[in-house]
Amino acid sequence: MKKTKLALALTGALFLTLPVSQVFAHEKHCDIKETQLGETMKHIKSELRAYVKGFKKDDANKMQKHALELIKLTERAINETPMKIKMMGHEGMPNMEGMDHSKMEMADMKGMDHSKMDMADMKGMDHSKMDMADMKDMDHSKMDHGDMKLSSPEHDMSKMPSMKGMSAEQHHQHMMYMQGMQQLKALFETLANTSEKNEIKQTLGEIKEHSKKSHQQYRLDCS
Repeated sequence: MKKTKLALALTGALFLTLPVSQVFAHEKHCDIKETQLGETMKHIKSELRAYVKGFKKDDANKMQKHALELIKLTERAINETPMKIKMMGHEGMPNMEGMDHSKMEMADMKGMDHSKMDMADMKGMDHSKMDMADMKDMDHSKMDHGDMKLSSPEHDMSKMPSMKGMSAEQHHQHMMYMQGMQQLKALFETLANTSEKNEIKQTLGEIKEHSKKSHQQYRLDCS
């Protein structure tokens, strides 16, 4: 057995002795108001705990039941967005409410973060005169098409990274999150498709490492 596999197997064995709450801590942090993702992570924690209990009792039916539920819950979580990603860039935002952007020169608006503005404040903006770089963080998903004068061929909306209210960095982080959840789903699928104890222990070890890493990445800074 390779060292990495041995390490994962040992981690899996350690996983069986740890409270699952130490592995899946995503669902509660900084007293953030309950979110759908938080609820989903609670259910994942509960189902994983039940799977581990079934594994310890060598109850194949129970293990299969909870493994399949873990897959379903992970599919649900893939479509959610971590609070940390949603809150990116909201700290220290100057109050731009009520600004009439239709009367401002494009040069005066360069560098403004429009992604957090009410769409009513952007009415009348002539986007045909703006560079794509100036529009990077705009949320165009809530704008009327009449407010977006797209006379320039450079305004190919399909190529914009911020179409659903996300900045380019939020979009990147969300894609990374989704990729991570797909990896977690694949690990749960392994649990559902194997009865080999060593493989199960190794997979549980990978789940522990994956969950620890993702929690550190998406936890909110409470300081």
